[in-house]
Amino acid sequence: MTAKELTFKSFEEQQCTIKSKSLEKLGIPLPPKRPSPIFGKFMSMMIPTIKQQQPSLSCVDTTRAVVQEWQRYDPEKKRALREQYLAEMEDYLKKKAEYSASLTPEQRQLMQEFVEKEKSSKKEVEINKKKKSLGKPKAAPSPYILFLLEFKNDWMRDKKWNEFAGEVSRRWSALSEQEKSKYIAQSQEASKKYKSDLIVWEGMMMRQGHTDIVRKQVLIDTQSTNKKTKGKK
Repeated sequence: MTAKELTFKSFEEQQCTIKSKSLEKLGIPLPPKRPSPIFGKFMSMMIPTIKQQQPSLSCVDTTRAVVQEWQRYDPEKKRALREQYLAEMEDYLKKKAEYSASLTPEQRQLMQEFVEKEKSSKKEVEINKKKKSLGKPKAAPSPYILFLLEFKNDWMRDKKWNEFAGEVSRRWSALSEQEKSKYIAQSQEASKKYKSDLIVWEGMMMRQGHTDIVRKQVLIDTQSTNKKTKGKK
């Protein structure tokens, strides 16, 4: 494939590449840098001039001014920028192929594992956002958290978080088992309610088709129950 046959990568595709800092952490050499698109080069050229002429412009207005300049820009100069880009792209493709060939199987494996881990993390974040937006019940607080919440409003006014947390920890350690039992009982009661509310919520989510946010074991149990019910019929 020649540079002339290439199209610009979309922003989403560029976002999928592994960032330089991540490669450095993995101990993998950095790949060659992809050349800036034609309009990107033009922006780099024009922004300093526009900022000098009109320093009070916002970022949005500066970008608009660059677009207007691009529309008026000499076609021959645009063609020169394009030729420069194509030459840089040819060089980039060559270096990229050399870089790819230089990677060891171990380095490729590390990169693949990193990409899969990143995808999994992003998916987990999206799932958690969806659960929250659809009203998933909040998990029951632990006995220690219940104890902490009793004093939060009073202590946080005059203390930093680290000081506050340290003071709570010391007070919790000083409590007798009998004194702690009150918070343990409250936590257990809240846990029972959470489990009950979660079952109701997950049932509602399955009926609405949101099976991706329901626990796998619940799905398995539901499928098993449905098969038994159909078998009896």
